[in-house]
Amino acid sequence: MRLLAAIHRWLGALAAVLVLVLAGSGALLLFADDYYRWRLPELRGQATDPAISATAIATVAKAVGTGGGTIAMPTTTLPAFIRYLPDGGRALHAADDGHLIAEWTVWQSLPGFAFDAHAHLLAGEPGHWLVGVVGASLILMLLSGLWLWWPRRRQLALRQWLPRRSTSAALLRSHVAQGVLISLGIAFMGFSGIALVFDGAAQSSLNALFGKHGPDRPDPIRISTIGPSTPIDWAKTLNSTKAAFPEAALRMIRLPSAPGQPLQLRLRQPQELHPNGRTYLLLDPRNGRTLQRIDATRLGLGPQLYNSLYPLHAGKTGWTGHRLSLLVIAVVLSWVSFSGLWLFVRRQRRRIANAEKRRAIAPVPVAYRSFWYRGVPMPTDTTYAAIQQGLTDWQREAEESMRATGSGAVPGPSSGIPEHVRAFLDQKLSQAQSLYWVGEYFAQAQQMAKYPPGFESPHPAFLAYRGPGIAAQDHVQSHLFDFQCPQCGSSEQVVVLASEWGVSIQNGDARGTFAAKCSPCKRAFSGGFED
Repeated sequence: MRLLAAIHRWLGALAAVLVLVLAGSGALLLFADDYYRWRLPELRGQATDPAISATAIATVAKAVGTGGGTIAMPTTTLPAFIRYLPDGGRALHAADDGHLIAEWTVWQSLPGFAFDAHAHLLAGEPGHWLVGVVGASLILMLLSGLWLWWPRRRQLALRQWLPRRSTSAALLRSHVAQGVLISLGIAFMGFSGIALVFDGAAQSSLNALFGKHGPDRPDPIRISTIGPSTPIDWAKTLNSTKAAFPEAALRMIRLPSAPGQPLQLRLRQPQELHPNGRTYLLLDPRNGRTLQRIDATRLGLGPQLYNSLYPLHAGKTGWTGHRLSLLVIAVVLSWVSFSGLWLFVRRQRRRIANAEKRRAIAPVPVAYRSFWYRGVPMPTDTTYAAIQQGLTDWQREAEESMRATGSGAVPGPSSGIPEHVRAFLDQKLSQAQSLYWVGEYFAQAQQMAKYPPGFESPHPAFLAYRGPGIAAQDHVQSHLFDFQCPQCGSSEQVVVLASEWGVSIQNGDARGTFAAKCSPCKRAFSGGFED
């Protein structure tokens, strides 16, 4: 469990910034068409359901030139032709006559920049591959987080999704609760994102599992170049499209980039969820003759499932509630990533500070052996004198306490030290690596002497403490997290009655158990903690 928690923390810390970039850019892309309508006033006067005219297509195709290119048709959400530029930029043309409205590069448009950040992390093809790796990391973090949450689901209740304070405990509860609440959304976005990045493997897997009938992409057809070259008759092209698929809507046109290449049309049928459709029609650009047709509704379940991933991932189903739900997932995922990174940084800073304290007093190779603190590294006579002074002070305080209470024997360094305290010091001081830990051992030994035998370490590599509620609550609530009553949910008035905890010598991690009582509802409960 500790190894899984460490993997979850480190993997989350490494991927948190990239997850924030993907979630933030994805949220912006949900409203890309709305942004264009707000940014370009000319689009507001266009018809919400523009009819595609052959004249407008011819005007936009003329702007493409002879080098080939892709044109997207107007839609109800964005009533304008989109011309995809070779450098990754885009141009918008009016839906009524095809005149140019605006043109920009990737870095000149907020949606264009967001898309490049979301799909490629602004790093081209290597960045696109890295997006898939981040998606896989997101799935691993989700599964490990759910596994770690399940045994502590009563302490980390889902109603704690909103942090009420800025403490590590409140952030941790919010991080866990929000992650669990949107776990299904995170899982789908992660798996669909991986499938869109590694599309070849995803399509092959779905086709093998659910079946596929015929080709789902056009073949590289070459046509004869003999005869005069004539301009494309767009009126005839639209008629051929309507004849081949009467109910389909023309969505994209790919112009030939060289002689001998066909004109490729992409259509969307009413049964298709994909906004651009996956129905293809290849025509001879000279005479409009049909060369190949691919009906996406007859390809089988495998291609249909894969073609549905993009609209579900990008919120392109046409339902406003779908976009809003994806926005909620993006915002919550951003918070989960940020809070996890913040908790990780806090933890590391605390551990580094503790390590610096330990390194401040360098260990020494010389071992000073005495009658009951054998094996303690003793660097100088000054150190030895300091420890002797500490024992003298302990002896004096004990004598004064015993005289005040009328007790008999006086515990001290030379006589009367409880056997369980002596055994603890013999064991722990022989393991000491610096004067810092020597002081810690003596402080704990003094606490042990005040209580009956029974002090024990939950793990050989741990320093342990078992005591009454006051000291336990001070340590637990200041260094670990606030306990919450499982019945009424109160954390402000929970009194820790007793606690047993240990701190690792190697890395400063702490864990243990506690017994507590809730003041408002009078319920007593117990549990474990780990930090």
